[in-house]
Amino acid sequence: MPSANPAGTPLPPRPTVKGTYRATAHLAAILAVFTDPARNQQWNTALSTQSDVITAPAQNRLSLQVYALPWPLADREFLLKCHHHADHTTPTFRSSCAPVADASVPVGDDRVRGQLHYSEWVFTALSDGGTRIDFESTIDPMGDLPKWVVSAGQQLGKNKLVVALLDLQQRLGLPPLKEYADWGSKGGTAAADATEVGE
Repeated sequence: MPSANPAGTPLPPRPTVKGTYRATAHLAAILAVFTDPARNQQWNTALSTQSDVITAPAQNRLSLQVYALPWPLADREFLLKCHHHADHTTPTFRSSCAPVADASVPVGDDRVRGQLHYSEWVFTALSDGGTRIDFESTIDPMGDLPKWVVSAGQQLGKNKLVVALLDLQQRLGLPPLKEYADWGSKGGTAAADATEVGE
């Protein structure tokens, strides 16, 4: 049921994307691509630009992401603070992003600043050398969008992002990150395939 604002008017549902996948690639090989912000646009094709923003006087390092939408819709931008957390005992690598409000970073011309309410990627090394990938994201585009735009975004997040990430890892052939090379089994391959599984 849609939530309601203080005046009692129902608010539009926030697009949410979530899924769980089983990849044959080793976690250390996948993270070699995933943890490199310079490669985000190579596997997230909906991302038009991404830039680091250093705010003053706190000197916080934020990420400004812009997603282009077809005319006459205004492009959406998101100002985010992202964190990585590695748990060697699980073994799990988590990456989460949250929205940031900062008056020193004005909204770009002809854009709308959306709100990323929740976003998390969880990579878990499996004993057979593969990787479990859990992804969930909820956004508020801050304005009505056509249903086909929302549907396209949900489909991109639901499966294409994971497949594109693994395909890029295979094409680039980057060396696995050494700090995660001993997670799970070393027998895992770098094959770029992913199978969606149940929760």
